[in-house]
Amino acid sequence: MSTLEKAFAEFTDAWVAGRRPDVDDYLARVPEQERDALAQQIEVWLTFAPAPAYDEAALAAIRAEPALQGALAAALIADAREDASLSVDELAGAVAEAVGLAPAQREKTGRMLGALEAGRLDLGRLSQRLVDALGRILRLPAG
Repeated sequence: MSTLEKAFAEFTDAWVAGRRPDVDDYLARVPEQERDALAQQIEVWLTFAPAPAYDEAALAAIRAEPALQGALAAALIADAREDASLSVDELAGAVAEAVGLAPAQREKTGRMLGALEAGRLDLGRLSQRLVDALGRILRLPAG
């Protein structure tokens, strides 16, 4: 078995077992000239791979990852805005008014909300006052 075949087999075994293998760790196991080939094999595998058998600790770690939290928050805000039949600009105006921003800040607030919905802005970087206003306007549960 070649180094590439061994690394790929170990990656897939770790994936199926729910150990959350780090792709970079496996790429480092093969000679540099084989890394692209291994990366392509892993990419194809991940496209069709079965769901891993995560234990509760792994699931808790996944749920706590900031990237996942941000993506979920962005999707929740976008869905709630659409459910409320508001455009990003309309939501920006309502948020700006709710937190007492000057009308000139509405455009900046709109850009910020657009970036938030696109996953380019971390919800954790927003003030609690702004998060609370979003929640009230979009009728989202606290937290």
